[in-house]
Amino acid sequence: MRNIRIISSEDRRILERQAVASRSALPRRAHAVDWLATLPIVLLLPIILMSAGTMFAGSWTKDSQANTSSASAPQLSASPSSVAPGASIKVSGLRFKSKTAGVLTLGTDRAHAVPYAANNRGSFTVLVKVPTEAARGSLAIAAIPVIGGIDQPAAAATVVNVTAVA
Repeated sequence: MRNIRIISSEDRRILERQAVASRSALPRRAHAVDWLATLPIVLLLPIILMSAGTMFAGSWTKDSQANTSSASAPQLSASPSSVAPGASIKVSGLRFKSKTAGVLTLGTDRAHAVPYAANNRGSFTVLVKVPTEAARGSLAIAAIPVIGGIDQPAAAATVVNVTAVA
């Protein structure tokens, strides 16, 4: 049989009063010092979280564009790579921001711009007709995202060769 120590109710009240007295025995200055020592750590936490968020978010901002590798940058391709004026080419985009829309421009001419819309995986395919008045030589095709009705900087570009009329 074990000896179990049983405390009397009077002893319990004395111990409770001592515990309460020891908790409130710290001066206010000690509480203020503790709080001030903890403040820099508390203020540092949002900075750490924000820097970790920019490293792992992969968001498409001007600051992160300079740091992204070409493997994750949007790509534009055209098939066939050589075409006669008036013919159609298939333009495909990969790695664009999900569900973005914009226009494909042919050279500097906005009159023949063709709209595109990336799917939830960031890809699209559009059939583009090369203008009949296109000059022989290289023709740049650029994907320009449009956000809120405002043209953004070109996200990607490719070049096709316009040949003489057959």
